[in-house]
Amino acid sequence: MKLKQLILGSAAIVAGAWALTSCGGGNTTDTSSDAEKEGLFGKIPSLYEEPERKMMKEMKGLDEKEVMKALEEIMPKMEDEYKKMMEKAQGLADKMTGRKVAYSMADSLPYRIVSGIIVESVNLGGGKDLKLNLTFDAVLTQDLDKPLIIYSFVQSDDQPICLSSTSKLNKQTAGDTLHVKHALHAPQIPAKYAERCNNLRFISEQTFQAQRSTIQEQLREWYNEGEREKKALME
Repeated sequence: MKLKQLILGSAAIVAGAWALTSCGGGNTTDTSSDAEKEGLFGKIPSLYEEPERKMMKEMKGLDEKEVMKALEEIMPKMEDEYKKMMEKAQGLADKMTGRKVAYSMADSLPYRIVSGIIVESVNLGGGKDLKLNLTFDAVLTQDLDKPLIIYSFVQSDDQPICLSSTSKLNKQTAGDTLHVKHALHAPQIPAKYAERCNNLRFISEQTFQAQRSTIQEQLREWYNEGEREKKALME
């Protein structure tokens, strides 16, 4: 177990170094979106997995002493792998900028969205924390007694994959227009699941809280599945 953790930790160190140096009602809907075909996060999650999985395969069958020697040789190559991966990811991110995101809205929300939801920019997070910076306009349809937080499911078709919410939006009077900027983080789960995300479903706070533990438990299961798959590559 310690050997596997050492290898996984080494891959994380390389990725971490890149994270420091790289930038990067009535069911209202808008489904005119490329994201439905390609997924909200495109194929970037798969790219993020490649260097680490390649490293695992190269360590397959080695004992601890052999691994320590191999790491000295592989780490510089891993850095080069991450550099190439980030260049590919940036190319994909550039194509995602300006894309419209498909969405739907539950009934009886205290606002309506009056514009498309646009990917303003993509932050690659150094090969770990992929983030879409979204922008859209909404209008309050009723007076509120507290600042609004907009809650949503990040979905694969009709299946919630993860949760998202904005920071507090200060306008509280019916008719007020909200110019929303929201950072949508890709879930930290295997790419085969993250790449299924293709739309947002705006929901009430009550629905968000009611489904929260179930969705978080599913995310933990998917994350653990990914960790088991990576360790299996070394066996």
